Amino acid sequence: MGEVVSGLKSQYKRFYQLGWQGILGLAILVGAIVLGLPVLLPAILHLQQLEQDFAQLQAAVKQHATLADDRSPQAALNSFYEFLPPEKKANQQIAVILNAADAYSLQLDQVEYVLKRDSTLGLSRYLITMPLRGRYTDIRYFVIELMNRMPSAAVNELSFRREDIKAEQIEARLRLTVYLRRQP
Repeated sequence: MGEVVSGLKSQYKRFYQLGWQGILGLAILVGAIVLGLPVLLPAILHLQQLEQDFAQLQAAVKQHATLADDRSPQAALNSFYEFLPPEKKANQQIAVILNAADAYSLQLDQVEYVLKRDSTLGLSRYLITMPLRGRYTDIRYFVIELMNRMPSAAVNELSFRREDIKAEQIEARLRLTVYLRRQP
């Protein structure tokens, strides 16, 4: 125990040998670390996510580069089918739609889903009809986000109705078709 106390005393003496300038410098260094960590950690996590996304994109480019060498109609058709999400991920596509509607504070009254399988083409069509209620700009941005996040979707119909010209809330009807790859 005596050795520990004497060790602490020697560290204490070294600390005071720094002088007030050294102590102030250490305090600024500790303060910078404490204040910098909350800013630096999210940036590091974001950088890691970007690196993962970049690796996935590189793998996709390599895959598509090999497919691009073959210019036959069958290769083009295979590339098209690979572009479509698999049928088993239909629920994930619905989740994207519902989450986007929630993000834009849109009210969905009753959503209708119909899955139609086409055996000759090897794809399925998910027909989605939804009445929406919200602000015009929110509905517009919602549709834009859907098209950006779901490139295999097509807008079949988008109609608007407003009860009063001064009303901020409008009613809209959106019909989408989401194309899916059939699973063997």
